[in-house]
Amino acid sequence: MYDKNVVVYLEPSTCVSRTLEVQGTKQSRELSLEKGSLVLRNQDQLTSATDSEIKLRNALVRRGIAFQFAKLMSHAQHTEWATFLFEALHRDAPPGYSRPSVAQLLQCDRAAWARLGSTVSSIRQDQLGGYSLGDALLALRSDPYITLYLAPLARHGLTQSDSGRRSTGPYESSWQDRSSKGKGKGKKGSGKGWKEQSTYAA
Repeated sequence: MYDKNVVVYLEPSTCVSRTLEVQGTKQSRELSLEKGSLVLRNQDQLTSATDSEIKLRNALVRRGIAFQFAKLMSHAQHTEWATFLFEALHRDAPPGYSRPSVAQLLQCDRAAWARLGSTVSSIRQDQLGGYSLGDALLALRSDPYITLYLAPLARHGLTQSDSGRRSTGPYESSWQDRSSKGKGKGKKGSGKGWKEQSTYAA
């Protein structure tokens, strides 16, 4: 990245620990789609798991150190970006919604670097020692297109009764409870329920 002066997305999973480096790579094969056809290729690149919060956090720490040594951005800048991502995991979600997942954090990180690739002209350290790449990355924390990836998602699998409770207001629910008690008591009971319905509807 530094030699070519272009933005390249560095997957957190490629920032492996020293322990994995010592253990060496394991050759594997993967299917990839190229020009409309499936191609079986050998994959020798060593990767680290990022399927949990702690694993992803450790991988991002290693990526921040790599950027610091490559003079692409300061470790403090990259740490601020990682903090922005992980804060979304612990932010309270509205009722009926779930907090963002680790997969959403990775999608947000990937989208941010894609935006940097089209907006940043030079990624090298300037004459004053500043890191324009790090400044541009932190500026994306207020970009609506980027923050949308960290938005809470609606929960699936709500029962019909739960859906009914959410769709009715407090007055409608109160009338339904009272009208149900009046069932089976004759015309007098049903007439009373109709009067209460008209009152609450007004």
